[in-house]
Amino acid sequence: MCSINKTQTLKYNIAFGSAAGMRTAFCDLWSSIADQNLTHPELFSILSHFFAEVLQQNLIRKSGKWAAWVTPFCKSDHTPVFCLMEANPSRGLQIPQPYVFKAWCCPGEGLGGQILSREFSEMPSKPRFFEDFADLHYDSSLPLKSLPIEHFLERLERLPKDFLVSVVGNAVSEESQTFLEDAADYIRRNPLAYTIFKGTLEEVIKAALRWAEADPFLCAPSYYPRTHSISLLLPLCFSNPGVVDACLVISRDAAGSAYVAQTILLPRQAYTDARLLGSVNCRWLSKAIDESMPLL
Repeated sequence: MCSINKTQTLKYNIAFGSAAGMRTAFCDLWSSIADQNLTHPELFSILSHFFAEVLQQNLIRKSGKWAAWVTPFCKSDHTPVFCLMEANPSRGLQIPQPYVFKAWCCPGEGLGGQILSREFSEMPSKPRFFEDFADLHYDSSLPLKSLPIEHFLERLERLPKDFLVSVVGNAVSEESQTFLEDAADYIRRNPLAYTIFKGTLEEVIKAALRWAEADPFLCAPSYYPRTHSISLLLPLCFSNPGVVDACLVISRDAAGSAYVAQTILLPRQAYTDARLLGSVNCRWLSKAIDESMPLL
């Protein structure tokens, strides 16, 4: 088994040395990879989950004082980016992790890449996230089970505000700081509002399923780290067809005979889950990312 505790975080294991050092390291990684739709916090989130899978599948390669693992990122020419680590010279009670971060690198490029090529005759391999390629594609012959409406009511911040206002009307002030909580409470208590909320969601999802049936490659596959399972992202358009406001996360049930709605996500949230599997080539998902979000 890998000597690094699987429950520890990426920050703790690699020990960038300081908050400033960690920020510099992630700036360096972000500037070199092909996917710059990601903010630095999202980059860290993806790497943390990916690193957990590397640990679980024992995919850190070691050679003398060096260790390395492959990241989910690549350069514009599709060369994979690796994380090179060096044995911790100060390992002890205060700094217990066995390795410290050395460099993000590609084989043969720069000092880190030269060390990587010299020390490792075989490059580290990526984690395996799925067994059957069929799980990555939507099967229109399978039904979608009933929707978890209460789950959606607890996550109204992931739904368009215009839609919520159309459901609650003047009963809840949209200017209120507690609009989401008040709207959820009103929808639960008011049978008509509940019916409108549930009915609209069902119609939006039916339209998305028709879209997916016409295009079996529409649903972007994603990986949910908590359950170690593959899900599909179904685009939901509440106002204008083709303008994706949210994503419904669906996965097959235990019997494989139907889809189950797991949760609803904002496009940016969905993108980070999908990015764990590799480059996201889903046009609607890339387009739906809010480009106005500042890159930190």
